[in-house]
Amino acid sequence: MVTEDDIQVHFRNKILFWGGAFLALLTFVWLFNSILLPFVLGMAVAYLLNPTVQLLGRAGFNRFAATLIILGGFLLVTLAGLALIIPLLYREIMELAEDLPGMIDRVQEMAEPYQNQIQNLLGKNGEDAMSMLGQNTEGALGAGTAVLTGLKTGGAAVTGFATVVIVAPIVAFFMMLEWPRVLKWGRDLLPRQHMDTILDLLKKIDKKLAGFVRGQFTVAVLLGLMYAIALSLAGLRYGFLIGIFAGIFSIIPLVGSTLGLLVSIVVAFLQTGDLMYVALIGGI
Repeated sequence: MVTEDDIQVHFRNKILFWGGAFLALLTFVWLFNSILLPFVLGMAVAYLLNPTVQLLGRAGFNRFAATLIILGGFLLVTLAGLALIIPLLYREIMELAEDLPGMIDRVQEMAEPYQNQIQNLLGKNGEDAMSMLGQNTEGALGAGTAVLTGLKTGGAAVTGFATVVIVAPIVAFFMMLEWPRVLKWGRDLLPRQHMDTILDLLKKIDKKLAGFVRGQFTVAVLLGLMYAIALSLAGLRYGFLIGIFAGIFSIIPLVGSTLGLLVSIVVAFLQTGDLMYVALIGGI
C-alpha cells in the first residue's frame, strides 16, 4: 500500500532529479557557450527541414537520399543568397563607418539652436544633462565607429563564421538522418504511465511552434528583401543594410518594421532634408 510519505518522497525525488538536470544543462551551456552556436543552428535547420525529408520519404526516397537532396538544396539557395547579399552589406557597413562621425556632428548642429531653450527650462540640471549627453554621445560614437570598422579586419568574426558554415551543415545532416532514432530515444525516456498524454502535448506544441517559426522566418526573409530592394531603389544611403536588418528583426513581431521605419526616416532626413523624400521612405 502506497502511503502519503511514499508519495512525498517520490515527488521530492522527481523535483531533485529535474532540478539537477536543469542545473547541469545551465552549467553545460555556460561552459561551452562559445562553441554552441553551430550546433544549435544545425539542430534548428534539421528541425525546420525534417518535414520535407518526411515528404520525400513518403514519395519513395530512402532517408539518406532525401536528407541529402533537401539539405543540399537548402545550402545551395542559402549560399547563393549570401554570395549576393554579403558584398553589398560589407560595402554599406564600411560607408556607414566612414560617415557616422559626420552624421553625429550634423545632428548636434541641428540640435544646437534648441540647447539654450532646454537649459532654460531645466535650469542647472539642464546644463548637467546637456554636458552628460555630449560626453555620452562622444563615447557612443567612438564605440560605434570601432565596432563598424572592426568588422573590416575582424579575424575572429571571420573564423567564427567559417566554423558555423562548416559545422552547422554537418550537424544538420546527421540530425536529419537520425531524426527517427532521436525521437525514439527521447520517447524511451518518458514515464510509461503518462506517455500518451505527454506525446499528445508534444505533438500539439510541435505543430504550433514549427508553424510559428517557419512562418516568422519566411516573413523575415521576404520583408528583408522587399525593404532592402525598395530602399535601395529609392536612393536611401545604407538602404540595403537597413532593409536586411529590419527583415531580420521582423522575426520578433512589429520590432523589425518599427526599427526600420525609425532608422530609415532619420537617415533620409539627414541625407536630403526633404520632407517629401522622408515621407516616401516612411511609406516604403
